[in-house]
Amino acid sequence: MISTLERRSEMLRSAAADGLDLVVIGGGINGVGILLDAAARGFRCLLLEGDDLAVGTSSRSSKLIHGGLRYLEGHEFGLVRQALAERATLLRVAPHLVDLRRFVLPVAGGWSQRLYIGAGLGLYDGLGGRRGGRFRALSPTALADRAPAVRSDLFEGGFEYSDGVTDDARLVIAVARTARQLGARLVTQAQVTGLLRAKGRVAGVVVKDRMTGDDVEIPSACVVDATGAFDVQLTDSASAASVIRSRGTHLVIARDRIASDVGLTLRVDGRVIFIVPWESSWLLGTTDVVHDGAVARPTATPGEVSYLLHAANRSLDVELTAGDVLATFAGIRPLVGSPTQAPGPVSREHHIDERTDGMLVLRGGKLTTYRVVAAEVVDRVATQLRRAVASSTSSLPLTGAAPRPALDRLSQQLQRRGLAPDVASSLVSRYGRESVDVADVAARWGLQGRLLDHLPYIEAEVWWSVDHEDALTIDDVLSRRTRAALQDRDQAEAAAGVVADILGAKLGWDRRTRLEAVTAYSESRGEYAVPHAEGRIREAVAG
Repeated sequence: MISTLERRSEMLRSAAADGLDLVVIGGGINGVGILLDAAARGFRCLLLEGDDLAVGTSSRSSKLIHGGLRYLEGHEFGLVRQALAERATLLRVAPHLVDLRRFVLPVAGGWSQRLYIGAGLGLYDGLGGRRGGRFRALSPTALADRAPAVRSDLFEGGFEYSDGVTDDARLVIAVARTARQLGARLVTQAQVTGLLRAKGRVAGVVVKDRMTGDDVEIPSACVVDATGAFDVQLTDSASAASVIRSRGTHLVIARDRIASDVGLTLRVDGRVIFIVPWESSWLLGTTDVVHDGAVARPTATPGEVSYLLHAANRSLDVELTAGDVLATFAGIRPLVGSPTQAPGPVSREHHIDERTDGMLVLRGGKLTTYRVVAAEVVDRVATQLRRAVASSTSSLPLTGAAPRPALDRLSQQLQRRGLAPDVASSLVSRYGRESVDVADVAARWGLQGRLLDHLPYIEAEVWWSVDHEDALTIDDVLSRRTRAALQDRDQAEAAAGVVADILGAKLGWDRRTRLEAVTAYSESRGEYAVPHAEGRIREAVAG
């Protein structure tokens, strides 16, 4: 049986020998979306990622699949309508990964403010075609019942509405796996270092395989740069769109620290702050500040932590401190606009730059709208290839998809096989139909044990992530295949040795390599650290 490492090397060798229709650079949601759309049209395509799938912004979002209520205030009705239509599409093609949750928006300021916000939510529901459940007004008593943590002395009732919630990294992985099942090739730890050219046009890429050190030249008729906020130093600065890098930071808070049955949407100093129910925690975010540091693995600042805690404490009957923060994470939004603009007002619309040498460069966009953005990019690829094939991804179920009743039955089936209820539910919510296959691996190889005592991740998921999901490091497993590093960063470090043993058995690591892998993971824990929450609050909301 071919090993994981042999399989990825063979993908690079065969791509170099065969030539391709399309190479996609970047393994975030836009990159894998483009790969899937191209594969569904029958194009020979390959995605190259220098690190891991979803390692950047696509694992560091607010986990929302939504239209964006705040965009209505900027009159971006087209963007909101498109995003809400895509929310409905994702609920249909990935019901195991995306589900609707109820959110409460408390209101202060009297009847005029209630009428204003009510009109906005009515428009939001209307643009969504009523596909997300109707909003409803809440009296002060109803607000206290739904969200006891909201301060009754500040708010005069509010509104309840629906929006989608997902695990962003798992969504990326599902899209990538669906593309691969349609014949696409995908290699992580493969850094694009240059472009091949022929007759003044881009004709492929030069790749360094970071696992072997080998350099490989891969010819391709089309190349798309979907690296987002990352600068791969391949673009022509004279023709590329100007990118504003905006940092959005979130705090992970234990669920029992905020008394609420629903998510919360708070308006603080003219900005929107979300408190999103996610896994066993709340996500509190986000900030929107110009980022001028390293793009790879950004971290929260003390000012951002202070700002978010202050925002929550002003609106809720809580006294959150840095001690309540289980972890933090920061992502970089690649916004298209003038370098002199503040990030807040900049549109989240995407931009496709088709260079004179034929290379396509994608910047901007939202997690929710990745599919339509990908279809637009591949439409341009199809034009270059002179192959008129339409996108079909709006009706293409993602790997693991099944109707909600079938998913519920799967959870019950796994429990009858001896899995704890929380483990069974977690497997189904992340793997869908394939949760049965993961459970089979657990039974066959004796990998039913939990990675962390209080979280529902099991050892079989490490095995599965290597064989099926391109995981190659401890961080890949604990940060993105599971989300243990975000839910309990200290206990996740304690699980690193177990993960290394399973990874090592799959990847051929000796004892020294396993110890080095554990050390490397431990040294990377600062990525999700909780910095001392002091500093100027305005630092986090500049602009």
